[in-house]
Amino acid sequence: MPTNVHYEALPDSIHLMWDFPRDHNEVVVRGYTVGWGEEQHVDSMAISLAGKETNNVQLDGLRKADPLATAT
Repeated sequence: MPTNVHYEALPDSIHLMWDFPRDHNEVVVRGYTVGWGEEQHVDSMAISLAGKETNNVQLDGLRKADPLATAT
């Protein structure tokens, strides 16, 4: 599991950065999956990053989600 995860958020993008797992020389890291969404529900909003040397990703073109309409 990566350590020291942090981010820089801008109005339409986010830059995620992390340190490699403490035991990255002892286990095989094939890549990471970054997902986003409300709470635990990620749905299909995810990207996969291949390679154990990857430690950051920039997600551009993001926009604020419209609130869900509710019946009254």
